[in-house]
Amino acid sequence: MRLAPLVAVLGLAAAVAHAQGLGNLLGGALDAVRGGSNAAAPAGGAAALINDALSAMGLAQGGEEEIEVGEGIAATVLGAARPWDNPKAQRYVNLVGRHVARGSERPDLPWTFAVVDTSAINAFAAPGGIVLVTRGLYEMLDTEDELAAVLAHEIAHVNRQHHYKVIQKQKVAQFGASVAASRTRRDKAVTDKLIGLGAEIFARGLDKDAEFEADRDAAVLAARAGYDASSILATLAKLNGKLTGDASVQLLFATHPSPAARMQTLTEATTAEIEAAAILSPAARRIDQDGR
Repeated sequence: MRLAPLVAVLGLAAAVAHAQGLGNLLGGALDAVRGGSNAAAPAGGAAALINDALSAMGLAQGGEEEIEVGEGIAATVLGAARPWDNPKAQRYVNLVGRHVARGSERPDLPWTFAVVDTSAINAFAAPGGIVLVTRGLYEMLDTEDELAAVLAHEIAHVNRQHHYKVIQKQKVAQFGASVAASRTRRDKAVTDKLIGLGAEIFARGLDKDAEFEADRDAAVLAARAGYDASSILATLAKLNGKLTGDASVQLLFATHPSPAARMQTLTEATTAEIEAAAILSPAARRIDQDGR
């Protein structure tokens, strides 16, 4: 599938926020696999001060707080949803995800990938390297290239710290630059507040530019890992065929830019190098052998 002819694109990064209560999803998932701007902006004229504070913090380095907050957000947003009881698929998704993440800008994060047992079609990336895909989305995929592209989109959100940057801006706005910039002061109340803010951000969705950026990065990351660079569009074209009233994609459709806008932005960003990488990988059909 070539990039330019596609006529619709939908994203894959909103929360699976059916939030069926709080509980043990995260611990279970980690145990199973280890071994339109909708986001609120800071009010008033504080934005410049906040951006200066974030720059002084060296945000791109991340650290313990990013990982801790990400784990808390994953647990809060996904609640009592459980990992899919399919060890073969869990291992497979984890291996493909880590392969793609190794070629990313942040290979040393404690990357964790898992499939959540729900028929909803969605995927979710928390700060610090936790990526969860729903069973509904996973079962919709036809090739390993498509799986890699889905995971690459979520990896891009983590690499770019799309959610964490919004959380940090709100942290500065609520607690002040000195608290936000501190790398030594550990305050559970502040961390809990950030987790709550993060859950709200996932429910609302990211700025549309963050989704456009993750789409572009997904094509690059997939190609870098040896996969078909156009597979992100192959997957999104399938989503485009879903009816807007389909409950399985209702949240995803509500929290992303329009299909036409994403298609236009992504195709305009296509380079000759990415176009040349738009061919099936030798591993494309392995999903039928190793991941079902």
